[in-house]
Amino acid sequence: MPVHLETTRREEQEARIELVPMIDIVFFVLAIFMLISLNMVHLNTLKVNLPTIAQANPETYEDNLLSLLIDENGNVFLEETLVAPNELATRLQERFAHNSTLRVLIRGDRDARHGHIVSVLDTVRKAGIQNVDLETRPEPQN
Repeated sequence: MPVHLETTRREEQEARIELVPMIDIVFFVLAIFMLISLNMVHLNTLKVNLPTIAQANPETYEDNLLSLLIDENGNVFLEETLVAPNELATRLQERFAHNSTLRVLIRGDRDARHGHIVSVLDTVRKAGIQNVDLETRPEPQN
């Protein structure tokens, strides 16, 4: 008994655009870009071991926020650029002259000497800036 196989001609088939695989690919590419961009943000920052605090009050960052970092050796970084102690005062005064609502966020390493942090805080206050915050991280939950 002969077997008849159905054959379809290519001319008779209609071309269809499948949206589901295309949407999957777009979401996959979007997720890859998001993960890469999140990792790039962490690569551009300096590593500091922040002290912990039991009651942390997270605040949103504003455009007029200036970041100062003090590492464990007492080096001071203004917006991730190493500055000398005598140069810090002039740079702060210049920034404060352009923006009177300037806020300073001091990020001190947990192993930094207390005297270095107080010295930087004193320099900030002498520059006329009164809005000063110390950055901490929340205490780990047990």
